Amino acid sequence: MNNHRIKAFLLSAGLGSRLRPITDVTPKCLVDVGNQPVLGRWLTSLAHIKCSSALINTHYLHQQVEDYLDSTSHMYEFEISTTYESDLLGTAGSFINNIDFFDCDVGLLVHADNWMAENLSHFILAHQSRPSHCMMTMLTFHTNQPHSCGIVELDDQNVVTAFHEKSEQFVGNIANGAVYAFGSEFLDFARNIKFNAFDFSKEIIPLLLNKIYTYKTNLPFVDIGTPPNLQHARSIALSHGSF
Repeated sequence: MNNHRIKAFLLSAGLGSRLRPITDVTPKCLVDVGNQPVLGRWLTSLAHIKCSSALINTHYLHQQVEDYLDSTSHMYEFEISTTYESDLLGTAGSFINNIDFFDCDVGLLVHADNWMAENLSHFILAHQSRPSHCMMTMLTFHTNQPHSCGIVELDDQNVVTAFHEKSEQFVGNIANGAVYAFGSEFLDFARNIKFNAFDFSKEIIPLLLNKIYTYKTNLPFVDIGTPPNLQHARSIALSHGSF
């Protein structure tokens, strides 16, 4: 990764209400896909890009997440820490509340309730070669369920020109994977936001149109948030088990 220092914030505090009854007893980030919790999959991917530190936010069934990390953190050569939210801050609120964590060359913000076959190495390389006017890179994927995703419209440089969050109107099938890479320029921008943002996709992304580069993965990418999607992820994990 060209010796860039990378730190990652894995958003893992969600309730997973669409996955009940599974999530009545298991936090969504610890749901098993391919004989590994989805959170473990992201930690393994971070290891491949030589991440220096990972921060994980917790809320629902947080002790299970802490116990899992206590039993597995020795497997990774980077620091893993947690931040507990007594009240959910939202994806934007969590990021802004922990923005000082990102004293690094490349920061990553990851929704850790998705399952991705590809590791993050090509995504990081794409971010490092982004157009100079872009302050962030977004991972995207092809979806057959555009109404349930955030859909991007792109220019000929693969820069986001429009963003539609879960629109019933068809505007395309290139979806936001909710994995973002950024550096100091974006951090300065985020520190100067003058309102209490809660949702990153709905409140932050629209402020950055024409300033977000994209990298599209051509390997499977699945939001495991519903039982059919979880079953789909488990079926393809059998053939895409390791990086």
